[in-house]
Amino acid sequence: MAGRIDQYRRSMIGALIRERKRKGLSQETVASRMGIQRSNLSRFECGEQNTTLDYLFRYAEALGLEPNIVWEEKRSPAVNDISSERAKRKGKNKYMNYRGLLEKADFYREEINRRRPLTPAEISELDNYFKIGTTYASNAIEGNTLTLSETKVIIEDGITVGGKPLKYCYEATGHAKAYDYMIKVARGDAFTVTEEVILKLHRLFYSGIDEEYAGKYRDYQVFITGTDYIPPKHEDVPNLMKAYISELKEKEASLHPIEYSAYAHRRLVDIHPFVDGNGRTARLLMNLILINKGYIAIAIPPVLRFEYMQALQAAQRKDHPSDEAFIRLIAECEIEAEKDYFRLFHMPIPKKIRDNRNK
Repeated sequence: MAGRIDQYRRSMIGALIRERKRKGLSQETVASRMGIQRSNLSRFECGEQNTTLDYLFRYAEALGLEPNIVWEEKRSPAVNDISSERAKRKGKNKYMNYRGLLEKADFYREEINRRRPLTPAEISELDNYFKIGTTYASNAIEGNTLTLSETKVIIEDGITVGGKPLKYCYEATGHAKAYDYMIKVARGDAFTVTEEVILKLHRLFYSGIDEEYAGKYRDYQVFITGTDYIPPKHEDVPNLMKAYISELKEKEASLHPIEYSAYAHRRLVDIHPFVDGNGRTARLLMNLILINKGYIAIAIPPVLRFEYMQALQAAQRKDHPSDEAFIRLIAECEIEAEKDYFRLFHMPIPKKIRDNRNK
């Protein structure tokens, strides 16, 4: 059964098509703005072409919409259609068991490995592609309103964007620097999660925003709006981080790599060791683990912000906490990233998981 990302994607295609027609824009006009052939746009609208979230962002921008606004369900007539689709599905909860999602991600990884090794030029292009996508998405989840295109311009050309807070630009360049470091560490021969790695990820991301607290544990109590969860006292953070590193070493062998990366992410957010940038540091650490284990870096798109927050809260609640929803979400995002990899290299997406018993 298709996951939530596929369901949202299909509903958004229809919503964006209706928005295009409402504005009186032809396929030729939108295709030109996207820099693609009209025939490709036609196949996209008909569902004949593999559709990634990146493609949807580009379509939205071609319509003159900010992807963040569309995904946050504000100010766009197209949103009513998306919201209606969500309402129809509310309460059904008929998603694939997350164990099945892990198996699917593993199968896709095997297919991707058949395309490896990549040339140095391909590696460089791929790294840049995912760096821009994850930087955009990770910042957007935290309220940064830079679009995907604006993020790309800031990272590649070093040009600030008019009308946007300078902090947003620093968040983009800082995340890109931290991403480059993350890739370097992930491809090392003997990687293990350490406090030093986590502190450097935060320092690279946050140094342009607040040098005083970049790469340093917080020295005062922080609060998370929109949730009942209260992070630990700042005095406890150093010891909690040491225990966290030990805990990760103990759990690594017993958890599936995607489960392990999700757990590392969630527990770091629980501790909330920094004054700001905890979520982005946690997502960088998660991707570091995924890449080191042979998977693809994932982006949690703004469209899933509500589900992402809900899944974290389910794991942090006092009564009957559960990681299941969070692991499922991360597994779905990994599968989506793998589909993106197939598209980039013109590889067909495998339709059926092989039965290991027949091998």
